[in-house]
Amino acid sequence: MSNQVTVNTGTIEALDYAKQVPKTQWHNLVIRRSSYCRTNLYADCRDFLRFIQEAEELEMWKELGYADLNEFIRDALRINPELINWASQGLQIMSVPGAKAPSGSERR
Repeated sequence: MSNQVTVNTGTIEALDYAKQVPKTQWHNLVIRRSSYCRTNLYADCRDFLRFIQEAEELEMWKELGYADLNEFIRDALRINPELINWASQGLQIMSVPGAKAPSGSERR
C-alpha cells in the first residue's frame, strides 16, 4: 500500500479531505466547512425537531402503535430521545428563534 497523497486541484468543497487539499487552500476549506456546518447543522436540527413535533401534534406515535412519543422516537425513528434536547439546545446556542424541544418529548 502506498503512502501517496492525492491533491485535489479542482474546486474545494467542505467535505474534501484536508490531506487532499493543498495547505495553501486550507483557509478556503475551513471557510467552506464553516458554512457547511452552520447550514446543515441548523437545517438538520430544525428538521429533526419538526419530525418530532409533527409526531406529537398529530399523535402519529399513537396511530402507529407506540406507547408514547419517546418510544416512537427510539424505536420508529431509531434515535436516542436525549438528542431532542441536544438539537434544541444547539439551535438556541445558534440563536435560532423559537428553538425548543416539543413538549411531550422531554428527556427521561
